[in-house]
Amino acid sequence: MPKDMSQRAKAVWRHVLKQMPDGVIVGADAHILRLYCEAVADYLDHRELSTSPLRQNSRGDIVVHPIQRVIRADRDAIRALAGDLGLTPAARVSLRMDAAQGADVLDGLGPMLSVVGE
Repeated sequence: MPKDMSQRAKAVWRHVLKQMPDGVIVGADAHILRLYCEAVADYLDHRELSTSPLRQNSRGDIVVHPIQRVIRADRDAIRALAGDLGLTPAARVSLRMDAAQGADVLDGLGPMLSVVGE
């Protein structure tokens, strides 16, 4: 696990690796996993900043709070990265098909496919 991630991102990292079957997330996925963990941590941080999705602007109009755009971007990033990592139900179905079709290609690669860990 990257040492310079926030504590919140590290908790996401540990959670993801605990939940995923061995071999689904491998060493080569470390950078994309880090992006996912940091996106989730950012999303949670930004949600804490938002007390309400709406606010009143200087003219008295009710408008969407600007942090909501950031939260929406966080959610979009999480959704895309989760799909890339096989962290959604639809992505896992696709991974099972790929793994079954390509299992013999992965055989014998040994240490190159070790699971990303702490």
